[in-house]
Amino acid sequence: MRLTGRVNSRERTVILRAGMMMSWAGAELT
Repeated sequence: MRLTGRVNSRERTVILRAGMMMSWAGAELT
């Protein structure tokens, strides 16, 4: 699974949301 510029906006949204969730959870745990 390669990350290229041809990623669906939906997939990109999911990835961005997952990253935000992880960073948010990390901030909450700290």
